[in-house]
Amino acid sequence: MKLFKPYISEKTITLAKDGRFTFIVDKEITKDEFKQLLKKYYHVDVVKAKVINKKNRLKKGSKGIGTKRGYKKIISTLADKQVVPGFEIAKESKKEKSEKQDGKNS
Repeated sequence: MKLFKPYISEKTITLAKDGRFTFIVDKEITKDEFKQLLKKYYHVDVVKAKVINKKNRLKKGSKGIGTKRGYKKIISTLADKQVVPGFEIAKESKKEKSEKQDGKNS
C-alpha cells in the first residue's frame, strides 16, 4: 500500500488558505497515483501537483556521524472550495476580532 500523510506547519497552513495542501508520500508514488489516492480517500479533485524530493544528508552528533533520511513532499492545488480534513482553518469574523482587541485594550 502506498502511504501518504498531511504535513502540517506554519507555512503549510498559510498555503492551505490559498487551496494548496502539502503531503509527505512514499518515494515511489507518482503524481498520477497521488491524485487517484486523494480522490479515493478525501473525495477531492487535484488540479496541479508539485513534487519536492529531499535527499538523505549527513548529521554530526556527539556520538559520531549519522544520516537523516530524505523524503518526498507533494504540494497539491485543489479545485475551488475543496478542503482536505485536517487543514481546516478557523476563520474569525471581523466583529469577533475587534471584540477580542477591545478586551485586551481595556
